[in-house]
Order: sequence, then structure tokens, then C-alpha cells
Amino acid sequence: MSQGKTLALMPLQNIGADPSVQQFLTGMSLSLSQDLAQIGQHNGNIWVLPPAELGQLEKVSAKTVFQQFQTELVITGSLQHLGNTRRLALNLQHGADGRILRSTELDLALDNWDLAQQQVRTALLSLLDWQVPGDLALSKGSAINDIAYKAYLTGVSYLYRHDYKNNLEKSLQQLQLAVNADANFTEARFALIETILQMARVRDIHHWLPQAEQLTNELALQLNKNTRLLTLQADIAKMRSDYKKAVVLYTQALQLKPDNAMLHFGLARTYDLAGQTAAAEQHLQQAVQISRSWYFINALAVFYYQHQQLDKAEASYRELAGLAPNNATVLQTLGAIQFSRGDFKAALVTFRQAVAIDSNAVNHSNIGTLLFYQQQYPEASQHFALAVELKPDNYQLWGNLADSYRWAEQPDKARHSYQQAIRLVSLLLEKSPKLQNARLRLGLYLAKSGQHRQALQELAAVGELLKPQQLINAAQILEISGEREAATTQLQKALQLGYEFAALETEPEFKQLLQQQVLVRPAAKTL
Repeated sequence: MSQGKTLALMPLQNIGADPSVQQFLTGMSLSLSQDLAQIGQHNGNIWVLPPAELGQLEKVSAKTVFQQFQTELVITGSLQHLGNTRRLALNLQHGADGRILRSTELDLALDNWDLAQQQVRTALLSLLDWQVPGDLALSKGSAINDIAYKAYLTGVSYLYRHDYKNNLEKSLQQLQLAVNADANFTEARFALIETILQMARVRDIHHWLPQAEQLTNELALQLNKNTRLLTLQADIAKMRSDYKKAVVLYTQALQLKPDNAMLHFGLARTYDLAGQTAAAEQHLQQAVQISRSWYFINALAVFYYQHQQLDKAEASYRELAGLAPNNATVLQTLGAIQFSRGDFKAALVTFRQAVAIDSNAVNHSNIGTLLFYQQQYPEASQHFALAVELKPDNYQLWGNLADSYRWAEQPDKARHSYQQAIRLVSLLLEKSPKLQNARLRLGLYLAKSGQHRQALQELAAVGELLKPQQLINAAQILEISGEREAATTQLQKALQLGYEFAALETEPEFKQLLQQQVLVRPAAKTL
């Protein structure tokens, strides 16, 4: 590079749109921008455009950056998560016409942030043909000391792989250290709240959600309204089942950044939880249009699967499989579609492939569910037990384990597992009493454990049911509790909303009802 030029490091593209990868990229981009700014002063007085300047643009692209700042050179890049590898591609482009001048590709260390940062820095310097002064200090972003920034980088690196055992706790510890070392380190404060919210989702919502809410409120008093802050507030409202408030906050965020796919995704999830299926589908489709990545396509495929729109689900999966053929989450989606179509043999193969890639609670639970519906109850309980061991605070996994023990005629184990499921879901409902699905599950566990009067009380407290699966759960509670006529009414409503009659035939609770022909298969529609 000749003297006096302007360089812009564009936000690195997150192929797959995984939010945890985005945390990793945010930390990396922050540190690299600071490093390049320092090194540029020693390599011909190169001015590196600060990230804050890029953040002011409504839409960040090489074209808009050149139009606004006349940057001669632009660095673009993308990160893709491939199994146990992070693959980074980097390009040095001509600012005016976008021509790629040089490019490189490298695989990053998964468990060593410092090494990964050094790898990327070395690759960038090679692209730019720059030399590094020997006494260059480590960049710190907006932090005021090395301790805070080092802890922040370590924390977001752990958060990137939050599904690994104890990584969330490690991330929390490091990010708390960063905030303690520098109370004004905004990036660390955001990352800390996001980590606490993740703890609320997968560990204990009652303990962690109030902490996240308090820290977010403190941050809101000090910062101007921005999309990241609004997203945190919307996420908290959604987790408190205040869907109306969450919709308002996501909408405000989208007014600031209308082309943000993650905001459309968050709004879609909120609408879906609120029972507004058409609006949910619309915003999921918008997310996919903005970013045709596996993350959003998978979300759309799962949405269609959950709403029994299997043709649309399969079409989304086909596109998904081309983007990430060896991804465990993709295989979960395919297995679920195969299972819903009644192709149990293919689904079992697919679910076992997912376990081979990632032996987590969800994948073991999927195998357990498949074996359960094939009436292989002892084998199903083995996989549910593994799932509970991996995720002991999940009430649904305890409920699944209890069901398998119940039908395997192991009443003592079933009773203990139902008690655990009832305890966990009751704790959740104490904090978030409006969660319909959780209250239905509580009613179902009570009914299956013989507490019929309490089960019917919980069902009465649920309110209006809008989704087919909710109606199925209600029918199960009623059938087990001896209310067959009411159960039949709920089943008929579910069928009218598109629930497959064949799926009813796989439910053990409805076996007697169907044998007695209380509910008859609807006649096939003719053209």
C-alpha cells in the first residue's frame, strides 16, 4: 500500500447467522480495527476508518462506505462454523469498484482466543504487506485497561461455544471480571447481559432473568436507544411472556435497522409464541430473504414442521441440506420431518447421525421420542435418561423420561420422574404464569401421575387454545382424567386446524378412544 490511503475493515459476515458466532465476530472485529489503526500509522500513515463511523451508516457495504468516506481499500471477510472448525475467508478489495486484489482463507483455533486473533492479524498483515512494530501494545476496544479487554475477549470466546460443558459459567466469570475492571466498558456490559440471558434460558430462569433485567435497566439509563439495547429489552419481555411489549420493542428496533434479519427472527418468534402464526411466518420469510443462511432457513423449516406444514418444511430442508450437509441441527430438522411423515426407519438413521456429530440432550431425546412411538419403551428410557443427565433442569426431558417409564411398567421410576417434571415446570410458572405450553405440560404430568382434579384445574387456567398441539395436550389431560367427551371435542378442533389423524394413532393415550371409534378418521377430500 502506498502512503496516505484510507482503509475500512467491514463487519465480518456470519455465514449461518449463529448468534453465538456473532459474539465471536464482534470481539474479533473490535480488536482488529484497533490493531490495524495502530499498525497503519507505522506503515505509511494509513488511516483506518473507526468502527464507530461505520456504525453510523444505515446500511454497511463496500459501496456505501466508499460513497461516504472515499475509502481506497476495503477488507471484507466471512466466518463459517464447520463442525469443529471455524473457517475465515478474507479479501482485500478496491474501494471504488470492489475488485478483489488479494484473498486468503484460514482455519482458526476453536479453544484459544489469543491464538485465533494472532492468526487473523497475521493473515491481514500479509494481505496488506504491513510490518508490525515490536513494541505494539494489545488493543483494548473501548476498555481502559488490558485486564478488562483480555477478560472480555476470553468471555466472548467461551460464549461462542456456550453449548460446551461449563462454557457459559466460564464466560460469565470472565465477562464479570471485565465489567468489574472497567465499569464503562460497554461491549463487555452488553456481552455480560447476553450471557446471563443465555443462563436464564438453559439453566434457571428464576435466578438469572431478574439479574439480566436489572443490568439492562441500568444500561438503558446511560445509553441512547439503539438496536442492541432494544433487542435485550424485547428478549426479556418475551421471556416474561409479555408478548405485546416484546412486539413493540422489536418493531422499534426494526425502525432503526429494517434490514436486520435477527430482528425479524426475534419478532417472528414473539408472534409465534403469541399465536399469531401468519405474522410469524411473514417475518421469518423476511429474515430468510435478507440472509439466506442455514440459521434462518432452519428456523423457517422448524416453524413449518411445528405447524404441520410438512411440504413447506421439506422444501426448506432441501435448501438447508445444501448449505450445511453435516450439521447436527440440520439433521434434527430432517429427522423430525421424516418422523412426522411416518418414516421411522429413516428418521432413526438421521437422528443417530446427529448424535454422532453432537451427543447432546436434544439429539438423545429425539432418539428416545422415536423409540417411544415405536413402543420400544425400555430403549426409549435409556436415551431420555442420557438427555436428563446432560440437561437436568429441563422439565420436558423429565416428562419424556417419566412417560417412557410409565409405559414400560416401571411405576416407581415414572412417579419420581413426574415429580421432578412437576417441580421444575411449577418453578417456571411461578415466575412466568402466562406460559400456556408450560401450564399444559403441568396439567399433563399431574394427570399422568394420578392427580386428576389438579390436572383439570391447571387446564382450566390455561385459557383459549389456538394451536393444534395445544389442543392435543388438552385432549390427553381430559382423556386420562376420564373426560372423554371433552377430549373428543378438543381432538376434533385440532383436526380442523390441520393436525394429521395418523399422528393421533401414534399417541398411546388415545389408543382406547380410537379402538372404540369414538373419533373416526375424516374422509379423504375429493377434487
